[in-house]
Amino acid sequence: MESNPPIAGRTSLTWVKSSASSAEGACVEVTAAPPGRTAVRDSKHPERTPLLFPSAQWAAFLDGLHGGRFERLP
Repeated sequence: MESNPPIAGRTSLTWVKSSASSAEGACVEVTAAPPGRTAVRDSKHPERTPLLFPSAQWAAFLDGLHGGRFERLP
């Protein structure tokens, strides 16, 4: 994860909610953030600064998630 500098044009980004969102609105939203980063935020607090990850690291996280890598964490 990178430090979180402001994202230029943040209000014009298209955020996508997780398909596993709860009915109460507890969900994660993601968007592509230039240059080569992925921004992640809590949909209940969109005004807060999102977490920024290099896009390759975010893709590796998703691969591990979909591959069951995190199912056995304590």
